[in-house]
Amino acid sequence: MRFHYHLFMLFSLIPVCLSAQESGRYWVNFADKGYFPELKPAISSETIGNRKKLGLDLFQQSDLPLNQTYIDSLVYYGIEPIHRSKWLNAVSAEIPSEIIKKIESLDFVDAVSRVDGRMKVLHVNDHVNPEYTVVLDQINAHAIKAQGLDGSGVKIGIIDVGYFGAKINASLKPIFADGRVLGFRDYLQPDNVKPFSNLQPFSNSHGTTVWKMVAGYNKSSNTQYGLATGSGYYLARTDNTNYEYRGEEDYWIEAIEWLDSLGVRLVNTSLGYSLGFDDPKENYRPEEMDGKSSKISIAAHIAAEEKGMLIVVAAGNEGHDPDWRVVSAPADAEGVISVGATVAGSYAKIRYSALGPDFLDYIKPNIACFSNNGTSFSAPIITGLAACIMQKNPELTNHEVKEIIERSGNLYPFGNNYVGYGVPDSYRIVKLIEDIGHDFNRSEKVWAKNNHYNLPINSEQEERVVVFHKKNAFAVINQQELIHKENKLKIHRPEGCRQSTIALKHRVIEIIWP
Repeated sequence: MRFHYHLFMLFSLIPVCLSAQESGRYWVNFADKGYFPELKPAISSETIGNRKKLGLDLFQQSDLPLNQTYIDSLVYYGIEPIHRSKWLNAVSAEIPSEIIKKIESLDFVDAVSRVDGRMKVLHVNDHVNPEYTVVLDQINAHAIKAQGLDGSGVKIGIIDVGYFGAKINASLKPIFADGRVLGFRDYLQPDNVKPFSNLQPFSNSHGTTVWKMVAGYNKSSNTQYGLATGSGYYLARTDNTNYEYRGEEDYWIEAIEWLDSLGVRLVNTSLGYSLGFDDPKENYRPEEMDGKSSKISIAAHIAAEEKGMLIVVAAGNEGHDPDWRVVSAPADAEGVISVGATVAGSYAKIRYSALGPDFLDYIKPNIACFSNNGTSFSAPIITGLAACIMQKNPELTNHEVKEIIERSGNLYPFGNNYVGYGVPDSYRIVKLIEDIGHDFNRSEKVWAKNNHYNLPINSEQEERVVVFHKKNAFAVINQQELIHKENKLKIHRPEGCRQSTIALKHRVIEIIWP
């Protein structure tokens, strides 16, 4: 670290009036945090305890607050920070285009980058009435319930749009009754003291439905919607649903840092960045979904790799959009669990569920499960599942929990960019918690001799067969749902296909074509 004498330097510079100039939203990344002995990490004792348990560095440079001298220097130019990120060592602000080069030339500034794109709520509609019990059946959730697991003792953060109606939602009433709403922050309206009863401008109940899918249990109807019915919750509102600007990314970064400071290890978010900004030139491009182009993905990566947090992210709903198709940020970040969606009663990707970019060297999405109404409501199912795993063995790291969920998938180890490692199975998860390397002997690799393969079928157990045809080990060309005849199925190799994955109820087969 080095000390910068910026305040002395600034007296020779002329401050700039911003009001008459065209400005835009930018991130200003500082070169370092300077050297000031009074700077202390703003984290809780619980956060430190988590890091001890997980073998992480107890005090990290990214925990230190931003250097106030650097911020004061920007203010001298008339640049008022809107959002601050200690992890990114940066602030976002409205900056006139005329002084961008001057700001970039300051010796304490590392880079200045424009805020592009727009955050979107990853859902299909706000009037949701899907058969949520289908997804719990699909992942064999009763195996988790049989272990007496409900996420007790695990603190979960939810970053979403709005939580209107949550307090009177029958499925969430037990959480309020038990005092397990541990904290709330509204980053758009900090003075919002009634987040559950007052419908805020540009807000809705999307977060309430997401929360319900993480933790909901309706006692009167004996209906369970999510698995983490015993967890405690911190809630953050970071999006205003009017889709006109991308400042919500800044709020999201503040929220994830807040949750880490409180010792929260598990976070669900059903927000994402892709297309749709008012100025088309500011939209993301699919090739930028590389885990490192967006600030929100960088922050998610820091959370996963440096802070030991498990971030569960909805993959996105643009799988059928020819202008996009791929996952949104931060679902592209390598260390997070990105969740896609399947159809009911099948392992096939549902049409809208976003694909993983075929240029990545890691699998996206990581996993998938049923949802008729967007990946917003498949992701929280996996969050609840993760909470139960963490309850069963609190010593597991975020990477180990992620690995357990992936290894339980019906396609493991033959993941693809349609549904990742497939649909997780709670029976296998219970076994993997005890032995993370357990081999279920359910996968097989075969080498075809020609352009078709005859697959023997157990007609009593394997009625629906899904085949993923791929151009390489993970990039899918197309998927097929097939019906077998006479206890056998003939798989034909499509043009350009190098490998095919056959998803069956109790096994998965990888065909290597000649």
